[in-house]
Amino acid sequence: MFTGTTIPETTFTESDTTTEMYTGTIIPETTYTPSYFTTYSQTAQSTIQQTTERQVIYRNALLYPYGPGLDFVTIKSDDGASEAIQLSMNISIFGKSFSSLYIDTNGLISFNLPIYTYTPAHLPAIGNMFIAPFWADVYNVFQSDIYYRESTEASLLSQATSDIRRYFHNMNFSAKWVFVVTWHKVPYFGSSSSKVNTFQAVITTDGNLTYVMFNYGDIEWTTGTASGGSSVSGLGGIPALAGINSGNFTGFYEIPGSMSASIINLASTSNVGFSGRWAFQVNDLIPDVLNGKTTLLYPYGYALDTVTEGLDDHAPYSVNLSTVIPIFGTNYSSLYVNYNGLISFSAPVGPQTPQNLPLSNIAFLAPFWTHVSSYVGGYIFFRLSRDAELLSRATSDISSYFNITYFSAQWVLVVTWSRTENITNKVNTFQTILSSDGNVTYLLFNYADINWTTGTAAGGASQIGLGGMSVLAGINSGKNTGYYKLPGSFSSGVISLSSTSNVNFTGCWSFKVDKLILAGPNGILGRKKPVYSSIVDLKGMIMLELSGNDCW
Repeated sequence: MFTGTTIPETTFTESDTTTEMYTGTIIPETTYTPSYFTTYSQTAQSTIQQTTERQVIYRNALLYPYGPGLDFVTIKSDDGASEAIQLSMNISIFGKSFSSLYIDTNGLISFNLPIYTYTPAHLPAIGNMFIAPFWADVYNVFQSDIYYRESTEASLLSQATSDIRRYFHNMNFSAKWVFVVTWHKVPYFGSSSSKVNTFQAVITTDGNLTYVMFNYGDIEWTTGTASGGSSVSGLGGIPALAGINSGNFTGFYEIPGSMSASIINLASTSNVGFSGRWAFQVNDLIPDVLNGKTTLLYPYGYALDTVTEGLDDHAPYSVNLSTVIPIFGTNYSSLYVNYNGLISFSAPVGPQTPQNLPLSNIAFLAPFWTHVSSYVGGYIFFRLSRDAELLSRATSDISSYFNITYFSAQWVLVVTWSRTENITNKVNTFQTILSSDGNVTYLLFNYADINWTTGTAAGGASQIGLGGMSVLAGINSGKNTGYYKLPGSFSSGVISLSSTSNVNFTGCWSFKVDKLILAGPNGILGRKKPVYSSIVDLKGMIMLELSGNDCW
């Protein structure tokens, strides 16, 4: 049985690499008042060179691929910046068109002029347009690198397209160009510790709309000593700022926690539901920061979850729970997270190819039962949580979907299959949510991005991932009763799951699953309306009219 380990930040390498640990000798730096924004018009202090390191590629589910196997690298410098990097196509930023940009050592990308200021200041900053994933006093003279590349490579464009469509609900967006900058394991000025940060900015455009993503892989420090920080901890003083700035009094945004101690938590925050990622639309003067918008997926990611890798039909992950889950009339204290798109309770589910329901002697929830592979990518994130914010969301969602007032979630189980692949450039992201008040249990299937249905082992076409023995999405109690197949299962129509719903929230399906008799938001899943013995029974079960789907 695979026991599962949390995947470190750099999870995939094509070959080994050797990195010397910087010992943190404190080097004097001239300080000046950070009360204003400073840029200089002279020639930039560092230039671009292509890396000669061994061909290593770093990547995980959060960070876009980067490293010496892919990228150029800026020359190491203190408070430096690149020369103007000429782009292969113009990009629209804050209402203006740019054909070049600067990569600034201290955690910024600027568009008018390079920025050498090492202590951040609150926005707006007038004059220079920039995006700042982590504006702080980076010192990469002796170790660490800042990698960058622009790309029109198909798999990267596909990844950017998928992400932006999911976060901004813009199904017409198709990325034509991507620019990736990664500050890899960078220390702070004056460090006497081994603390380093890894973060990334991704810019993508379709030639009209421009989006930015900030990815925070690992944040261990906030402040250099010249900004008042501790040489030992890298904390205190004037901490980092993360945000975007149009250069005007309008069109700026600071990520919550900027220039405060809580900025250290960037790897566990998000405005798109994926822990460690923030996304913005930046082609207009006033950016779209997704504030207050409802996202389909519950929060997930490296900072929150246990994560598994290697999804090619490996043994399932056995999870012992700190509570019992009422499912199908039975209380379970453990479960199995299966790589092929299922959560099972009495035993793992081994077959790659989905089977028709009902199946005897095995209870499972199958958001997307099919053959997945991680030869190119794919991760499963999961956690059992009693976080107050998560409980509040689950309570609100279930109360709204089922039109009830008595449910109050006591715990939530979140399992996310992120960017699961069967063929290159085709990925699926979907999620299962279980929430319970200790007696009643509700299920959500969230389908964020469905691009393929069938592996070659099940007869699917190798280049498009369609055809053959398609997907089963459904619920199985292990009995001859208590099962349900979502519309489209075992047909080409299952690829439309991300655009369908039974709760009027596109991509979301919800069910009541604590009893052997299943219920949807409109009542018991069956072909005949039930006779209710009490008003209590009636509250949770309002009739769901079916359209030919097998359910009992």
